Formats: sequence, structure tokens, C-alpha cells
Amino acid sequence: MKKKMIKKTGLKIMHMFAVILMCSFIVVGSNLKTDTAEAKGSFRITRKIAYSGAVTLKWNKVSGASGYMIYKSDPSTGGFKLIKTTTGLQYDLAGLKSSTSYQFKVAAYVKNNGKNSVTKKTKAVTVKTLKRPKSKLKNVTLYRGSDKYKITDYLGKPIIINYWATWCGPCVEELPDFNSCYRKYGNKVKFIMINCEDRGSLSTVRSFVKRKKFSFPVYYDYAGSFDSAYGQGSIPQTIVVDSKGKILYNEVGMLDSEGLDYIMDYITK
Repeated sequence: MKKKMIKKTGLKIMHMFAVILMCSFIVVGSNLKTDTAEAKGSFRITRKIAYSGAVTLKWNKVSGASGYMIYKSDPSTGGFKLIKTTTGLQYDLAGLKSSTSYQFKVAAYVKNNGKNSVTKKTKAVTVKTLKRPKSKLKNVTLYRGSDKYKITDYLGKPIIINYWATWCGPCVEELPDFNSCYRKYGNKVKFIMINCEDRGSLSTVRSFVKRKKFSFPVYYDYAGSFDSAYGQGSIPQTIVVDSKGKILYNEVGMLDSEGLDYIMDYITK
């Protein structure tokens, strides 16, 4: 099966959950002061994560800031609207439209005579929410050696499905993080790590897994049923399914450890 390798660094990681997370930021008008509080390097939004109908954003700390004001683009005015004041470095915003672009900014402020005085502001970032995935898990056949397994046999727990190959650089890069998550959450989440290579590559795959000391279970798509049902022509591909079979996330591209931890934290609550 010819597959393209896709590496995502910006972490569009989560279509995940089609409902959850939230976040946004943006700064106020042009007459804002910039002193008192200091950020190491530039004050910026350091992480933006898109979901279906939800967004999570993170920003770096400004030393001396009392808190942060989060703004979202307002189509009715063409400007930005304050939606939240927080002392944290992350905000999650749900209830957004799927497949829609939004802009966010954050302003750091200090208390000055009972008023919030803006000291630094980030540049606006654009985040496009993901489209909603197909809602239900299909019953495809996988192999482990000569044994056959139906993917729906594992319902009852949340499921993480990863479609990968030994020759795929982004796949190989993200697999250690999947293995760490498997060791930590394997009793709560079913991990289905599907290798997309053909039967002739079985010994190569087994040697690779042994050499890397991966402990997660490896399944094989010899019949191509998973690829037919879910393949997007590129790998790595990750699908997140809840315990009842509802698909929460289905995206191509490399996940980093932070993205995976975020998924695990959500589906194991």
C-alpha cells in the first residue's frame, strides 16, 4: 500500500472529541501600554489545538502579570471580543462551529488602582476547527500472526488506533510516545497499533518492535480492511474512539507527547 508520510508539528491534534475543549485569546485596542510585566522572549500563543467545534490554546508566562485577557474574533464588528479573564496559561473553548476559522489573541495585564492595565499582547493566531469525523466505529478485521480480530471486539473501553509503518519517519518518531502512553494507560485504554505493511514485511516489523523495546500490541492489516474503511492515503493516522464506539478524532499527522497526554487525560476522565 502506497502511503504518504505526514508530519504535523503545529498539532492540529484533536478533532478529538467533537465537543470539548475551549480556548482563545486576543488583545485589546491600540492605546495599550507595554511595561511592568515581562515575558521571557516574546509574549505569544505557544500552542493551538483544533478539535471539531472546539479549540485549546496556550501561551507563555509574563513575569509580574496579574492575569490574562482572552479575546476571540467577532464577525459582527470585525474586531475582537473579550471572552475570558484568567490567571492560567491555557484556555479551552467549546461550542464552536466545525470546519470554521477563528482568530484569537491574549493580553497580559497588571492590577492598577483596581483596574486591569494591559502590559503585553500576543499577535493574533488563526485556528480552523476540524470537520466532524464519521460517528461510528466500523467492524474491520485485523491480524496478529495467524489470529484474526474484529476491531469492535474491544469496545467497552476507550480505543486508540494508530496506523503506521517502519519506513515512515513521522510514524517512527511518534511511536515512543505511544509506547509511553500504553505503559501508563494500557489498563484503561485499548491500544490498537496497526502496521500497514504486507505479510512479507512481518519479520522486519517484529525486529523493529523488538529493537525499539515497544510493549504495545501490534496488529496487521493484511486484508486491507482497515485501509478501505478508514485509510486517508497518508500516515501516521490516529483514531480515538470512546467506549461505545463513537469516533472522537480521526486525523493524519504526527502527534507529540503533549498532544497524546491531552487525549489520554480527556478519554480517561
